[in-house]
Amino acid sequence: MTGNNFSGSIPPQLFHLPLLQYLSLDGNSFSGKVLVEIGNLSSLQVLFLSGNRFSGVLLSVSSKGGLEFLDLSDNDLSTEIPTEIGNLPNISTLALSNNRLTGGIPSSMQKLIKLEKLYLQNNLLTGEIPSWLFHFKGLRDLYLGGNRLIWNDSVEIAPNPRPFRLSLKSCGLVGEVPKWISTQADNEFTGSLPPGLFSRLNSLGALALSRNNFSGELPKNIGDATFLRNRFSGPFPVFYPEVRLAYIDFSSNDFSGEVPTTFPKETRFLALGGNKFSGGLPLNLTNLSKLERLELQDNNLTGELPNFLSQISTLQVLNLRNNSFQGLIPESIFNLSNLRILDASKNCLDFTERWSSQEVQVSLEFRDLIVNWKNSKQASLGALKALKLLNISHNKLSGKIPTSFGDLENIESLDMSHNKLSGSIPQTLTKLQQLTILDVSNNQLTGRIPDGGQMGTMVLDPNYYANNSGLCGIQIHVSCPEDEPPPPTKPQEHDQKEPWFFMGRCMDWVPGWLLVSNRNHISNRVFYLTTTFKPSASPTTSNQAMELNQNIRSRGGLHKQ
Repeated sequence: MTGNNFSGSIPPQLFHLPLLQYLSLDGNSFSGKVLVEIGNLSSLQVLFLSGNRFSGVLLSVSSKGGLEFLDLSDNDLSTEIPTEIGNLPNISTLALSNNRLTGGIPSSMQKLIKLEKLYLQNNLLTGEIPSWLFHFKGLRDLYLGGNRLIWNDSVEIAPNPRPFRLSLKSCGLVGEVPKWISTQADNEFTGSLPPGLFSRLNSLGALALSRNNFSGELPKNIGDATFLRNRFSGPFPVFYPEVRLAYIDFSSNDFSGEVPTTFPKETRFLALGGNKFSGGLPLNLTNLSKLERLELQDNNLTGELPNFLSQISTLQVLNLRNNSFQGLIPESIFNLSNLRILDASKNCLDFTERWSSQEVQVSLEFRDLIVNWKNSKQASLGALKALKLLNISHNKLSGKIPTSFGDLENIESLDMSHNKLSGSIPQTLTKLQQLTILDVSNNQLTGRIPDGGQMGTMVLDPNYYANNSGLCGIQIHVSCPEDEPPPPTKPQEHDQKEPWFFMGRCMDWVPGWLLVSNRNHISNRVFYLTTTFKPSASPTTSNQAMELNQNIRSRGGLHKQ
């Protein structure tokens, strides 16, 4: 009966079904007290009551019940956890999260010897975190975050279990870290990490200690640690190759020295940015044959970028921003066919060849990707077949737009705005079938905007072409010079007056001739008048009249019948 609009109290008849094993009433609007007569359901094993409006407590819970799964999360429970909760000897999963439970964790819960998953997060629980919680042999998930719990620093705990997930996130914990803690991000921990922490939790799959105030050196056996954004300093810990660890993040600390090289072979994500590493890139990075993301930004790294980076063929993201690398960006980097993001900004890097007759400074941003480009080779860009977003805006780019941009076959957004680009927009861009946004505003571009291919179907925003005084085309509703009709030839000043004066005089006497003519001659004479009248550039008015009269007579004259 999940996900309906049932309201009110649970019908008492449901608790008189002795053979009922599974009951799901979650996602309704039931309210009031719950489980008053649950002891009658001797066969019940699974009970879902989450997502309702229950405000009561557990009462009359039978110790003979076979309940194994109880979910009361996301309700309005606002009392203390009842001591009767300990009368569920077979319970393996207990979820009371996202309520307003108060008080401490009752000691009667020690009797839940089969407990595997306990969810008490996001309540108003207070008091000490009891040490016996870490004595459950089968406990795999323990979520206590979002409460007001404290711990006793003086208690020595040697936990028997090997917790898979332990969360005390956002509890406001202060002081030094007890030796029995596992995943504690977003708190206010101080001091150094205890050396025995990692040996005691050797089956822990992940460790989150980021965004605290830890300082000092890391223990040498921290091989399974990730997300350590604190103030750690000193020697970097050793990671043994056989450790099955894929995600390592030690960014935003105070580590110094050369970039470490002892990482597990399974590493896919390695983030060491925001430290004080110095020296060059070590060759041993090529041993990480599965590495997909390498972040070394915001350090003090120097030297040239080595060619061996191209040997990490799985690399998708390479972030070298804000270091002191110098020399040439090796063309071998463009052999990384899986590369989606390359950020080498704020260094002193050049490309190997010129792509125009003058030096050009470019800052390339491929989806947060920035590459300082000087004396570059156009053909290199076309090799980035996986590239979807190219942003080279707000730089000092000058010269023409490289035609090789037309080889970026998967590009979807191309931004070259706010530079000093000149010349025309290359026709090769019409080949980009995935292109939806092209922004070339605030440059010095001229000529017709291409309108064929994808250029005619993508987003047509005139602002993308703004502040290029020489551009024209249908995209910006500006006609190109070649589309305008040629202006009429401007006659000389006396030609604008004399012909009309002459015509006026002709119209005074010519009709007199036509009236005495035969009708057959009228049409004929009118024809000659209209076809032979050509204003001359210089004759006088009288000469024009005589010339016209002679012309008429020479073509048959005016004969009386």
